[in-house]
Amino acid sequence: MGSTEQVATSYRAFVALFFHAAASGTDFDSPVVFAISWSTAATLAILGLSRIVWGRLPA
Repeated sequence: MGSTEQVATSYRAFVALFFHAAASGTDFDSPVVFAISWSTAATLAILGLSRIVWGRLPA
């Protein structure tokens, strides 16, 4: 698994790419793409926040 810095960088990259895609709006007009994209973003936000608060789970 990557270091904490690599994980934080990948979260930032996902957020940047997600908002870039949402702002360009090409496929976000489709309800299916909209639902899948926002549910994926919400899931990653919840997982990211839980990792910040409680840290990584033991192996």
